[in-house]
Amino acid sequence: MIMFMSGSYSTFQMRTLNFWITPAIDHQQILFLFDNTARPIGYVTWAHLAPDTEHRLLNNKDFLLHPSEWNEGGKTWLIDFCFPCGG
Repeated sequence: MIMFMSGSYSTFQMRTLNFWITPAIDHQQILFLFDNTARPIGYVTWAHLAPDTEHRLLNNKDFLLHPSEWNEGGKTWLIDFCFPCGG
């Protein structure tokens, strides 16, 4: 729901959005944030990257993390955040 409220994600296909969110959920590396009425207002995802994965992420603009790469190293990276209404 949060992604659909953001114009930044409107050009992505559903399977692409799923590819970004599912590994974060599977690895418990997502935080959903809610307002004082319990309405979702945003989320943040992160991954623990190995050096080789970090290098590919920095040097290849089309690189997407494989699900196994979300939790394989010692460096924590913010992968995505979405606050469509400014949070």
